[in-house]
Amino acid sequence: MSPLSRREAQDAAQPYEWRFVLGSFEAIYPVASITEASALAAIATKVAGRSSEHRLQVDLRGDRVRVSISDRGTITPHEVDLLRSVAGAIEKRGWHPAPATEREFSRPVMVLEWCIDTANAVAIRDFWVAALSYEVAPDGSLIDPAGQGPSVWFQEMDPVRRERNRLHVDISVAHDEAPLRVARVLAAGGTLGPTSREPAYSVLIDREGNEVCICTWTGRDERGW
Repeated sequence: MSPLSRREAQDAAQPYEWRFVLGSFEAIYPVASITEASALAAIATKVAGRSSEHRLQVDLRGDRVRVSISDRGTITPHEVDLLRSVAGAIEKRGWHPAPATEREFSRPVMVLEWCIDTANAVAIRDFWVAALSYEVAPDGSLIDPAGQGPSVWFQEMDPVRRERNRLHVDISVAHDEAPLRVARVLAAGGTLGPTSREPAYSVLIDREGNEVCICTWTGRDERGW
């Protein structure tokens, strides 16, 4: 099946109060204990079944459960069907997703990535695989096989920067969280970098020149990214 556009993916997630973030459907469910978290996870995994278990990720904590659905960073009608089944079963048992914005819920849905500037990704990739004990994804980025750490991608530059700050963090957030997050960073002393391409991503720079990118799905389909 053909992948959905980013807009189509967010439209599919919206009725269930989930968000589309960096190629995945994402939701956080508040819970009162790890026992309750386990019960919620059991429902999600039972609904997904063995045929779809590779599309589902569940992260349990004592106060929340993060549920994620994708097929290796892709959303097709299969993932929409799985979202409908999983979100519906969880809601039927009385759990509801937390709001996706910081204004209403601390630490909303987001996905972290490290970005390394390089002149030759192939030449340095094995170094980072060995250091992190990661695996190489089909697109050449590095992923944690345990699904715990942020992924790593390589930004090829010509010429590559030789000064500090050749490694920065990309933070992908829900589209309606980004303006608030950017405003908070600016209020905390950050400045907006000239290479920003809002609303797709905002390059934010601290007082010592270190960078972080706040990223969303918006504005990317129009640019062909």
